[in-house]
Amino acid sequence: TYLGTFASKNVGAGIAVTPSSLGGPEGGNYFILAQPTTPLSADITQLASVDWVGGATGNWSDASNWAGGAIPDYANVAAVSIASGVSVSYDSGVAGATTLNSLSIGGSNLSINAGSLMVLDSTTLDGGLSITGGNVTLNGVVNGVASGWLDIYSGSLSLNATTDITSFGLYGGT
Repeated sequence: TYLGTFASKNVGAGIAVTPSSLGGPEGGNYFILAQPTTPLSADITQLASVDWVGGATGNWSDASNWAGGAIPDYANVAAVSIASGVSVSYDSGVAGATTLNSLSIGGSNLSINAGSLMVLDSTTLDGGLSITGGNVTLNGVVNGVASGWLDIYSGSLSLNATTDITSFGLYGGT
């Protein structure tokens, strides 16, 4: 069997794959003399969800902070859950704009410092969302409890959601 490298790590169909070596227990005993005449391709499907497994603080762009090393960037992950008691920084190391179906900030703080984050369906703010740069778009339903809050210092927030904005604190600019 061939082992190969995808042209892109992002969700998509028919992504080009370049064979790099032969697999199997004896694969190292052989080499590829010529590339296959038919281009190889494969599909990458969206991961259903990923949880924060990093420490009390950390960067969104660090793979070691996410279960299975799956950084939620582009549209590669549908749902993100950040457990209680952590402070996560959505930093300039995040590749491309991130689009999620749902985001749950459970008693934690998510600080958006750069880039673009869009949530399509539902956001739960049982913690805080602080925007100090970049762009955030929240669509669908936004739920907050008494401890949930939004701070907007710079950057932008587009709230295209069905929510009772009085259910959580809102501080800052536009």
